[in-house]
Amino acid sequence: MEFLFQLIVELLVQLFAEIVVDAGSNLLKRPDHRIENPIYLSVGFLAWGLLAGAVSLWPFPRAFIISPDLRLLNLLITPLIVGGLMLAIGNAKEKRGYSRSKLERFGYAITFAFAMALVRLTFTK
Repeated sequence: MEFLFQLIVELLVQLFAEIVVDAGSNLLKRPDHRIENPIYLSVGFLAWGLLAGAVSLWPFPRAFIISPDLRLLNLLITPLIVGGLMLAIGNAKEKRGYSRSKLERFGYAITFAFAMALVRLTFTK
């Protein structure tokens, strides 16, 4: 039960970071300058995830999940769940007639979340 609570807190922190980055990237994008190369986008979301993980260490310097084995398992589980949630957000936006952002695609979302989780795994106690 305790692990479930710890996992939910970790998920919420990562989901919040992805939503903030997604909202910020939507505000900054220009219609005449679109990066469509998936390799560039993946590297960019990897970098943003690393940065988000580093920034998250400031308010949350300690790991939410205490067990080392469960923290390693979290490195796999959390990005998949957050990727699914961002995909669901993108699907909901498309159903309402809005366009989906790049971060609301499963592959880019898990890239961002994995990078963030990796930083948190490496630098939290």
